[in-house]
Amino acid sequence: YNLGGCFKESNEAKKAIDALERALEIKRLILDAEDGMYSIANTLHALGDSLFLDQRYTEAVKCLQEAMEKRRIILAERATLAMSSTLNSLGLALFYGGDKGKGIQHLEDAVRIRREILGAQHPMLAESL
Repeated sequence: YNLGGCFKESNEAKKAIDALERALEIKRLILDAEDGMYSIANTLHALGDSLFLDQRYTEAVKCLQEAMEKRRIILAERATLAMSSTLNSLGLALFYGGDKGKGIQHLEDAVRIRREILGAQHPMLAESL
């Protein structure tokens, strides 16, 4: 997971995807469904972001939707910054993948959550606007 994240941050999407897919495969095998859900959601999010960087929008959406589903289960629908981050990435993947309306809706949801949690004058909120 960490190596994949470093490749993602270095804009080496293909290397990131390979590492993150392997990490996800291992996590799905060894982690308990409930306890491992947070870790799996984080890996799915990182994989979705990497697929987005590689312009594989449909695959990115699939990973990010699964990450979002897991975050909703873990957090019992409570809005968190992790949730807003996944919504932001999902919105971008949907938008660039051609579903502009749904993409904007998710981006607006991310903005709403960040505004509620961080307030109106926060750099993370500005990034979402």
